[in-house]
Parts: sequence; structure tokens; C-alpha cells
Amino acid sequence: MATTCATLGERGKSIFLNKTTVCRSPIPSILAMDRQEAQVLQNRSLLEAQYRCEKQLLAEPPVEGGDYCPGTWDDIMCWPTTPSGTVARQPCPEYISNFNTAEFAVKECLSNGTWYHRPSSDHPFTNYSRCPLGIPMDLLTHMPKIRLMYKIGYGISLTTLFIAVLIMLFCR
Repeated sequence: MATTCATLGERGKSIFLNKTTVCRSPIPSILAMDRQEAQVLQNRSLLEAQYRCEKQLLAEPPVEGGDYCPGTWDDIMCWPTTPSGTVARQPCPEYISNFNTAEFAVKECLSNGTWYHRPSSDHPFTNYSRCPLGIPMDLLTHMPKIRLMYKIGYGISLTTLFIAVLIMLFCR
């Protein structure tokens, strides 16, 4: 199978200096991956999405007339230039693990042409609260078995400890 590569870098928050080559091989099965491999794949997907976003934002013609919030990459998704006083809404990204792509992320463009900031932060806020899938269903269905296994394990451990203490006391 072919491997695709993209060259990424930075120009402030853009993509030109400090180049890094990111290659994507055919995606392995999630079940065959350990946590570190999954994190590397996740980071690679984010870098590729950022690259596409920066390319798209650089290709956008400047908007004339009226106030607009500038297009931006918020470290997860690309947000296009948006008319002031509106709420931008996009499907949750498929390249983030455990995100529900049927739900939407929202970002508010204020009437003065700036993105909404939470009072406690100086960074624009994007509401991703509807995106996470929560606890995977496989884990929920296996929880009773997992609880039973750890109760049996603790029981066996406590019993053998008690027997070991009795042996020590009688052999004194």
C-alpha cells in the first residue's frame, strides 16, 4: 500500500517555517494499537487537519463589507470566516477518537467581529460539549464482569494473607 506524506510547519500559527514531514500509512486496527500508538495516530490526524485548514484559510479571498470573525484553527477544527452576530456550527470531527460525528460543535461570532471568549480565558471558545461519545458501550457491558473479577481477586488475596498470618503465628 502507498504511504502519503505532507510537509507541515509554522509561520506564527501558519504552516511554512520549521517544516516537519508527516506520513500516513494505511490506518491499523484500533484494537491492535496500544495507547501510545493511538495517540501518535491522533496527533498525526490533527496535524493533517491543521494543514488542510491553514491551506483553506490562505486560499479564502478577503471578505469585504461588514464585520466578520476571521477564519481560524482552534487546535481541533477549522472555522471559516463567519458573519458577525451569528453562531457557526459544524459536525464534530471524525479524526478525533470517541467523537460523535452526528453531533455539532459551535462557535459564536460576536457582533463586533470577534470570536466569543469565556471570561476566565483569553482564547476564543468553541463548544465541543456535545461531541464526546462518553463511556464506550463495550466497557459498560463488561463492567459487571470486571467488578466480579476484582471482588474475587481481592477475596483470594485477603484469604491467602490471612492464612499466611496464621502460619506465621503458629510457627513462632
